[in-house]
Amino acid sequence: MYRTLSGKNHDLSFLPKTISVLGFAAAALSSTSMAQAAETTATNEFDLTPPAITAPGQQEPRLGSWSLNIDNDLITGGGRDQDYTGGLALAITGSGTRDWLFGLDRAREGITRLTGLERLFINENHATRHSIEFGFTLFTPSDITIAEPILNDHPYASLFFVANAAQHVVPDRKISYQSVLTFGILGLGLADSVQGGIHSVIGSDQPEGWDNQISDGGEPTARYSFSIAKTLIEGGGPGLTTQFSVNAEGSVGFTTDASVGFGMRWGRLERPWHTFNPHPAEYISIGNPPDATTKTANRESYLYAGINLKARLYNAILQGQFRDSEVSYDFDELNPIVAEGWAGFLTEVSAGYRFGVFIRARSAEIDVGEARSPVWGGFVLSRSL
Repeated sequence: MYRTLSGKNHDLSFLPKTISVLGFAAAALSSTSMAQAAETTATNEFDLTPPAITAPGQQEPRLGSWSLNIDNDLITGGGRDQDYTGGLALAITGSGTRDWLFGLDRAREGITRLTGLERLFINENHATRHSIEFGFTLFTPSDITIAEPILNDHPYASLFFVANAAQHVVPDRKISYQSVLTFGILGLGLADSVQGGIHSVIGSDQPEGWDNQISDGGEPTARYSFSIAKTLIEGGGPGLTTQFSVNAEGSVGFTTDASVGFGMRWGRLERPWHTFNPHPAEYISIGNPPDATTKTANRESYLYAGINLKARLYNAILQGQFRDSEVSYDFDELNPIVAEGWAGFLTEVSAGYRFGVFIRARSAEIDVGEARSPVWGGFVLSRSL
């Protein structure tokens, strides 16, 4: 049972809650299928083993680059400290990340194969880039000084996660496919310590309501997503290039939705079109970070922007999972269509180092009570290894 804005008790909704565990079932099934595949490869009529893949001009390095992404709504000004209030993610690229402890890449690969999505690129000339990412996201209501549950505002929520991603680039068609498997824990008490520590440093109010967060005490969750991006326009004048792409993404797990959108970047572009994909994000960016491993004669700098439109079926950050939550929302209390936009600037500050700043905004997800459109900003720092 859980409470919603109306103050009534409701039985847990079987279908949307069950969606959040599909990632676990698929991961377990993929492990079994891969073991069976290893035994039957010699007799299988169809060999689905990927060919030797190389990135443009070189084999994918075992360690390619690292990227640090810091989000916070205070960056946008106006004293915001609410809704998606901040997050941090450290991503590392390279073929070696497939075998890291706590990594999910074999399960991600198995799900992509089992769903048939691998057929979109496996028989074409393509390059693959892998990454692993560790991070967290934090969510709060507008008044964090109140210890009691606030039933008409965004619930306290947190997610600490690890994600493995693979990007498959088909240069002949200028299409990029990306699959991401994320495993995380909702409701950890660590969220209170993290936000409290940050607020102590910057002199902000201490949060008092983390005991009311979604899945308080901790609950595992997972998400699998698959996205497609195609560059339609690429050209420009001397020293300046414009790229325009369209994208689509589907995900199942702690957020379950489908989206379409477009993105563009303009400036001194020195690396290929597929090296920057800011659209695969669930609040914080999840997936392959900007590629800084490709060596170029000149340093690049560019502006970028984009818009996505999501049709959302489920969001554990607002609806909770199986554990009781003091504050959560039913599906009919949320907006099923969510628009998101972003804009930013990225520059190569020195050989191998890149720095970016951005702002993202999303239309209100909550359709009752304190419905707001969250806005946040962030910084990205990356370096080739």
